[in-house]
Amino acid sequence: MMLQNLILNKGGGSEKRKKGLAVTKKELEIRSRGFSLPAIITIINSLLFVGGLMAVFGAVTSMSLSFESNYRVFLYIYVGMAMFVYLTALLTVPLFSASGIAGERQSGTFDLLLTTSLTPADIVFEKTLSAAASTGVITVSCLPALCLPLIFGGVSFLEVLLLFLSFIPGVFMLLAAGMYAGSIAYTATRGIAVAYGISMGLILGPVLLPLLTRTFALEGTNAFAYLLAVDPLYTVASVLGSQIGETEFVSQIMEFMNFDAEPAFIKYSVLISSAIQLSIGLCFLFMSVINIMPGGRIPGVKVLKGVRG
Repeated sequence: MMLQNLILNKGGGSEKRKKGLAVTKKELEIRSRGFSLPAIITIINSLLFVGGLMAVFGAVTSMSLSFESNYRVFLYIYVGMAMFVYLTALLTVPLFSASGIAGERQSGTFDLLLTTSLTPADIVFEKTLSAAASTGVITVSCLPALCLPLIFGGVSFLEVLLLFLSFIPGVFMLLAAGMYAGSIAYTATRGIAVAYGISMGLILGPVLLPLLTRTFALEGTNAFAYLLAVDPLYTVASVLGSQIGETEFVSQIMEFMNFDAEPAFIKYSVLISSAIQLSIGLCFLFMSVINIMPGGRIPGVKVLKGVRG
């Protein structure tokens, strides 16, 4: 009897995994067959290649006319292209994540998911995985264009791969924020709107608050500058600064914020900010799971009701 129950439990777990994979597969197939994902990839890569080629051509032309070799300009071109790719990932990930659960509610299929063997955690995980895959496809497709300035040296291909790894914490945080926004919205449009509101708060808030308070803070007392660790742009900017030889980049930011940061924070700022962003993302996913549980609403959080389409 115990062996029979064990076999049945294994079969049920396998069936759950298949159903879970089916949810992710369905999401990816719908996006790949649609027009939006290929259009986004085409537009982003076209802008990146055209902009990169024009910048490189302009730099080469300027050096040929002035007879001066300034190869550092190619590093700045690399930084500009890298930030463009990262901003693109940050701005597209809420679009995919927020429409997952909210879109199911709007189409009336979310209740059907709850009747299957999938748990709320399975649903959130599968929706998160599909959104992460779509964003990953867009980001990785930009890799050839981003390697364009590497022709002139200064940055290796391995450093570009490390830069892509530094994208993960910030993208994951906004991805999880989008999942949370979708879990409290009944329409995809409202879910996306809330997701972009949270995302802008996480990107701009850690910068604006120290800037607004630095005038009233004494030198070395503006503790709000530590909020920069939450900002996903800060992490990638720190990595880019070290790659192009700007070792004092973090210190310059803290000095601009009128804050004398601890040496340990400056030294390990990338690791600290990455850990904080990953933790915030996990908290968003945890709240998303609780929020879609039948009767398991988070206290104080109301579902944003809208017109069902």
